[in-house]
Amino acid sequence: MDWDEMCGGRTETGKQIDLNTICGGNVDHNKRDKTGMPDAAIVAKMVKKAQSLPLADGHKGIAFTVARCAVDSNGGIATSDQSKQFIYMYDRRGSGVCVEDSVLPKEYKNNPIGPVLVHQSVAPCKRCRAGYKEWARQRVSTIVVSADENYDNCGANKVFIFTPTGLVFFG
Repeated sequence: MDWDEMCGGRTETGKQIDLNTICGGNVDHNKRDKTGMPDAAIVAKMVKKAQSLPLADGHKGIAFTVARCAVDSNGGIATSDQSKQFIYMYDRRGSGVCVEDSVLPKEYKNNPIGPVLVHQSVAPCKRCRAGYKEWARQRVSTIVVSADENYDNCGANKVFIFTPTGLVFFG
């Protein structure tokens, strides 16, 4: 399935939250298997790792880095050596074209499971939030997207968490 099919002509705003309600302290965010995410401490590490992925300097348009995430038995977070962080730059050609259309999820067709971490220079638009939502559901895994600049009504809340159950949070 390509990105356009994942977006499916839909948009997704997500639910604005205080990130501490998902990744702070001893929070149990998965009551009744509602989110399907790892425990709060792991999610906090995933957010921090996504924020630390490198971005290309001097880009025009949007740049982002995508990495598969591995969680070890001790709760450590690492990006897989095989998934080298991919850096894409794109000069946007209009509102109907998103850089995600040319990038995702092509790089991950051979590894369709496991968490994904993304660092973007600009927050995903509402169309791409719908795509990330569907991608997380298909992978049955958490996807964390951290952005440097706001876009499409996310304001100062530039971390997006897409859950395996289809919930979308930003904060």
